[in-house]
Amino acid sequence: MGMKQKQISEVLDITQPAVSQYISDKRGHGIKFDPEVQDMIKEFANDLVKGNATQMDIIPKMCEICKKIKAEEVVCQLHKDKDNIPINCNACMGSNIDTS
Repeated sequence: MGMKQKQISEVLDITQPAVSQYISDKRGHGIKFDPEVQDMIKEFANDLVKGNATQMDIIPKMCEICKKIKAEEVVCQLHKDKDNIPINCNACMGSNIDTS
């Protein structure tokens, strides 16, 4: 996208090593997003690169993306894949798992 890792880290307020780990797939690997979420992330990234999104846009946009991810139960599935959890667990940010 034409940005240096340092620039990305400053925009997202994370460390440059964290950016490096995401890019090299050492962090966040194994998380599969549906095409709609991928498009939301790409659009947001493009807006940041082009200067169409400001620092004030970051949190609301990240929340919008997180809500979509939550609705798709991506976090819940990741939790199931990585941990031995009870079938009725609803710890993944309000998962829609039926606990009855």
